[in-house]
Amino acid sequence: MIYVNSHEPEEIVDNIRNEVQVKTKNFSPGDYLIGNIGIERKTMNDFFCSLVNTRLFSQLQSLKNYYATSLLIIETYDPGFFKNSNVIYGAILRIILDMHIKVIFCQTKKQTSEVLVLIHNREKNKKINPRVLKHRLKYRIKKNSVKKNKKHLLKSIPDIGDKKSEQLLRRFRTVKDVLKADEKSLMEVPGIGKKTIENIKRI
Repeated sequence: MIYVNSHEPEEIVDNIRNEVQVKTKNFSPGDYLIGNIGIERKTMNDFFCSLVNTRLFSQLQSLKNYYATSLLIIETYDPGFFKNSNVIYGAILRIILDMHIKVIFCQTKKQTSEVLVLIHNREKNKKINPRVLKHRLKYRIKKNSVKKNKKHLLKSIPDIGDKKSEQLLRRFRTVKDVLKADEKSLMEVPGIGKKTIENIKRI
């Protein structure tokens, strides 16, 4: 399984999907998650821009702090990338020697896809580091936090407590849908009577 950040190009996702199972998600840090490895992909332009505005090293430090192994893929096909060689090599040396992050150069998105599949095939039988599992579980934690916030909002309405808020969300899913529901639909929810409905309609 390769986890892919949902903002990554469809071309890469489709190429990977031809070889291995892929799941797209919103997550941070990183663009790809393969086993214990967190991977950041930057195009030539991304690399320059993040280097100029100083975001590059903070992004990579977050990657290093979060994953057992960190990798930067620089995707470029332009020889002019190394025109300012001292600046570029200085940044890359800092990433490799000071931050201990691996760097791979790929010329195209297709080549990036091939490298990601190779990494997957190499790592697929290794045990997952608990830190990476924590990262994956973040989505479940986030989802539970959203549900908790919904319940809290509904409980601010008079006559609605834990049980009623739970029943309402089970039936309508969102606070917005609860507030928009007609009286007949609300009456179908266990424990919801006319008094509660009147309080909801006052909102």
